[in-house]
Amino acid sequence: MRWPRRRYRLTVIGLLLLTPTAIGQAAPLTLYGLCFGPYVEGNSPGGGVTQQEIDRLLDIIADSGFTQRIRTYGADDGLELIPQAAHLKGFSDVTMGTWIKGWDPNDPLSNPQIQELIAQAKAGWVQTGVIGNEGIYGGYFTPGDMVKFVSAVKGEIPIPVVTPEPFDVWFDGDASGAAVKPTMEALVREVDEVFVCIYPFHRDTPIDDAIGQLESLYDAAVSAVHAVAPGKRVVIAETGWPSAGGDANTPETSPENAEKYLLGVANWSNGEGIRVYYFEAFDEAWKAPPEYEAHWGILPVVVPLHPGDANNDGAVNVGDLGILAGNWGQSPRTWAQGNFTTPDTVVDVGDLGVLAGNWGWTAPPSLPAPEPASLMLLSLGGLVLLRRKRK
Repeated sequence: MRWPRRRYRLTVIGLLLLTPTAIGQAAPLTLYGLCFGPYVEGNSPGGGVTQQEIDRLLDIIADSGFTQRIRTYGADDGLELIPQAAHLKGFSDVTMGTWIKGWDPNDPLSNPQIQELIAQAKAGWVQTGVIGNEGIYGGYFTPGDMVKFVSAVKGEIPIPVVTPEPFDVWFDGDASGAAVKPTMEALVREVDEVFVCIYPFHRDTPIDDAIGQLESLYDAAVSAVHAVAPGKRVVIAETGWPSAGGDANTPETSPENAEKYLLGVANWSNGEGIRVYYFEAFDEAWKAPPEYEAHWGILPVVVPLHPGDANNDGAVNVGDLGILAGNWGQSPRTWAQGNFTTPDTVVDVGDLGVLAGNWGWTAPPSLPAPEPASLMLLSLGGLVLLRRKRK
């Protein structure tokens, strides 16, 4: 018997338990797009991501109701599975990233990730192609290198091709006024849209001033871009605020501030029609240190339903045993790969014991709706589960 899937909307309501009155007044939060990295629950790049894990995390994003658009950060290690899966789940747009560090800019089309991007764009699964991520900022490439990459890919696919860089890489100046750096003008003209990353948090801006600074930096970026390439769209490729992990140098990391920034970005960008990819869907522990880098996520990772139920189908049976056996002795492995004993990362006899102890379990035919006053805050502390009627 399969577990009856319930759909939920995640809504920001403040740092309190819900009451019936609060539920009646809560409004759904929407974002233009959401940055999506699937390396959660002990996983990290190089460890691989399965179709099952991707489906589970995409379901969480879809059920939140936040957005129908996602941005990804690579085209291998399982990340290439995301675009098609997202469209099959009803997402309207996938902005697909590629990792090109160390690649020869004079031979961009031989890069395997670029080849994957081109194939997926031609298949209709990708709506915007992203070449690299802050490669100039990282010192991996020059602006001229990135012109070569972007130009080559544009010649292969009929979708926008972009490359993201921080504000201070694209522009001279600040929120009071900016100009495209002379070395970046050719790249501004070459990209189909200017993807700029703006983080007031990284500029040591107090939370109460953060949204105002974001707006001013965006306006300065638009004016600067239009002076070089009139009418070209400027997109905020990343912005966000961490909910934890601060120290004496980053004292304003908190659930309250993360919630305040998220709401401010949503209200401003929706009201002004600004395209923003909010960073990010889920906390990714592998990004620490510094510790705050692990705490940008705005959605909780839903724990699978029952110990031993690796494939989350509402039963502990031979299907779960097969998953466990296929990952036996391997690390790092996640719940969906048979590791039921986190934070341990190895599939071993402990996990087999969990599965054996729950062998034959099946989910009840239905679950009662949660009592409103008992719903606890998740993720930022202001994200809570609200049951949403299946459409």
